[in-house]
Amino acid sequence: MKFLRSFSILFILLSVYFYAQTPVSKGVYSLSGSLSYSSISVQWQSYEDTETRFNLNPGADYFIIANLSLGLSINYNRSSFNDFWEYSIGAGPAIKYYFSVEKVIPFVGAFYNYTAINKANSYRYGPDVERKVYKVHTNVFSFFAGIEYFLGRNVALEPKVTYTIYKEKEDAGTYYPLVTTTKIFAVGIGISVFIY
Repeated sequence: MKFLRSFSILFILLSVYFYAQTPVSKGVYSLSGSLSYSSISVQWQSYEDTETRFNLNPGADYFIIANLSLGLSINYNRSSFNDFWEYSIGAGPAIKYYFSVEKVIPFVGAFYNYTAINKANSYRYGPDVERKVYKVHTNVFSFFAGIEYFLGRNVALEPKVTYTIYKEKEDAGTYYPLVTTTKIFAVGIGISVFIY
């Protein structure tokens, strides 16, 4: 009887300890990110060109309670196409909710980023080339769902689907002051490291 009582107390203490040490517990930090490079070939009638894109998207989260994290999302993008180039950097708040504490943990989340974009374009007029550089301010709203698939105690692969809405407004003084809305559905994978 004494053994069973001691074993029960030990089991309860270990259960509490291991639950407190799960990757989605209150007080845990998470560092995540994704990196991509793409080369896109465009061919239209006799015209042919290549666009290159580089994207870096790090993030940091803190679990304010079990299964719910608040964080910071950062993005850096650079692309070039013919005589056009663009780079952007943005940051904003993120929120993520996790559904269980297993080796595979599903989650949903959202983030908002304010992004400043610098663009340049060259216009050819016969032998003359005119180069225009302009700024665009973008509000980015993104909603996502995915899973954290744990490779070990602290490291997880993060496949997810994302729906993003970009609302862009060019600064005054550009050729064509525009307000545009772009909607993108994407599938991707990243990596997360949980620190506890």
